[in-house]
Amino acid sequence: MKYSKQDFIDALRAAGVERGDLIMVHTGMSSLRAMPEGVNSQEELSAFCAECLLEVIGDEGTLCVPAFSYTLGRGDVFDPATTPSQGLGEFSEYFRRRPDVVRSDDPFLSMAACGARAQELLKERAQTSYGYGSFFDTFTQAGGKLVTIGVGLRWTTILSYFIEIADAPFRYQKVFEGKRRVNGIVEPVTWEYSVAPWSDKTARQIFFIVQDELIRLGIAKRAAVGRGFINCVGVREYGEYVLNALAQDPWFAGGEIHSVEQIIDEEYQRTGRASFDITLDGTDIDELAQKLTPLPRYPISDGYDATLNALQSKFPLTVENVLTGTRLNGWVVPERWLCRSAALKTVGDEILLDLKTDPLMVASNSRSIKALVDRAELLRHIYTPSTDSNAVPYVERDVQRTWGLCCSRDQFDELSEEVYKVEIDADFSFGQAKIGEWVLDGQSNDTLLLLTYLDSPYQFNAGLSGVIAGLKMMERLSDRQRHFTYRLLILPRQLGLTGWVALHPDLMSKVIGGIALEGLSIADGELTLYKSTAEDTLLDRLTEDFAVQNIVRVRRMERSPDGITRRFLGLDYDLPMLTLMRRASGGRIDQPCDDWRTSADTWQAADATNLERSIEWLDGFINRLECLRGV
Repeated sequence: MKYSKQDFIDALRAAGVERGDLIMVHTGMSSLRAMPEGVNSQEELSAFCAECLLEVIGDEGTLCVPAFSYTLGRGDVFDPATTPSQGLGEFSEYFRRRPDVVRSDDPFLSMAACGARAQELLKERAQTSYGYGSFFDTFTQAGGKLVTIGVGLRWTTILSYFIEIADAPFRYQKVFEGKRRVNGIVEPVTWEYSVAPWSDKTARQIFFIVQDELIRLGIAKRAAVGRGFINCVGVREYGEYVLNALAQDPWFAGGEIHSVEQIIDEEYQRTGRASFDITLDGTDIDELAQKLTPLPRYPISDGYDATLNALQSKFPLTVENVLTGTRLNGWVVPERWLCRSAALKTVGDEILLDLKTDPLMVASNSRSIKALVDRAELLRHIYTPSTDSNAVPYVERDVQRTWGLCCSRDQFDELSEEVYKVEIDADFSFGQAKIGEWVLDGQSNDTLLLLTYLDSPYQFNAGLSGVIAGLKMMERLSDRQRHFTYRLLILPRQLGLTGWVALHPDLMSKVIGGIALEGLSIADGELTLYKSTAEDTLLDRLTEDFAVQNIVRVRRMERSPDGITRRFLGLDYDLPMLTLMRRASGGRIDQPCDDWRTSADTWQAADATNLERSIEWLDGFINRLECLRGV
């Protein structure tokens, strides 16, 4: 069966495409199961489709075509001038190569366009593919039309934009870091891209349900051509239907998934779950340290959850769950990460690094890989200590979608082969960050925070020593009369006080300040109290008075701390936050000793007496604060 150019143009118009329209087109020309008259190749078919569309909308109209590449997700460099579109058929690739077409710089869902408003529509307004400021947002505000040729309306990618702005529970944000080439210059880029959990059946069904309902209700128009159809719907009418349906029932797509808990359970079934045999007999410092230090307490991980559960079994902690994809003042809660196994081998299968013996050998949030790499490639993905230590460093990442290995200086010096086998078996899944809290009410609602972080895998001083000090301090306070209210926070470091404030802005008016606790058992470490960045507060006045009298060094931060430290301490708020830690000679707030954040940070290498002394000093400081009663 053949059809003419006029047949095709008439079908476009019958479906609702008009002169001067702004249209976004998804095509599957082969699904029309017929060829136009005079067309003999795929290239000619694509040219035929473009010419008909442009003729219908005229010079005043604008034609947009997906040129998606998903480049950043693969860890490649995106170049809008040369990167081909992926999985969209011949028409997309033909259209993006036309000399009259411009392309956006989106490293995931780039769009190609030509016509009166092309440049304006493709201007980058936000570094996101689906959110506010994305191309889909601009297209919607401009009142465009969605057109599908040979394929159903379920192929209209803009549905994911409406799902995102509706904050639907079956989709979540991921943040990616990578590179793109713009005007010949390679630049780093951080990008947000929302996804559905792998095992979420509901998110897949919604595309079919929306398509069928739009046709049934007459919101979309359909016209026959060849042995198929052309569909057209105004994007605002399309969006209104989707947003209303989601407002009435966020799970309206039906299927087997009806709650976030079900999604998480299915994700565990898909990826597996690491189990840990942790039973705490009491709250003794030695037992807590020995049983909890050797655990993979990555920010969102089974090891972190198991540790917090163990602490909850012995202390009156409440646990708050914060879902993957939640935005918290500039930080997006990442996915759960699970690393099952990893090894670096020679071509002859001699094991050089093994996760079983070097548990920090994989940089956090590394992706799976099983490949032969040359030495130059390996060196681009390997980390060694920044100090003279021969320990294995802990490398903390939550947005780089690539792989990384860590090793000591001695291990690095042995890497003389030309080719290596890299094997990492890891997985990502929808999950939740966990915050542990212990609140002791006082006579006053004025609240002092004790701020700690738990995500320091296989390490003691970094993180865990502060958590234990905070718990032991709260034990002491629970047996006393209290003027102030005390709130212990145990959370992932990148979530930090900044993220907690975003979750609980109503509590901030009650907070008089806080003390962050970490690194409190560093051997030969001098107990140091870092003053807050606030001006003339109760805590800072007490610091000057009490600290000097009780053998602790008082310092202000020598330099602006790194971004994670700023986020942890909430330094962008006008809140008096002190930091109590031990620091070796020459150490600083984010690197207090040579073995900081390495495999050398063990309970065996720590100074238990220093931890106990730190707790005693903190007890005296808080007791003095109680005596002042805010005066």
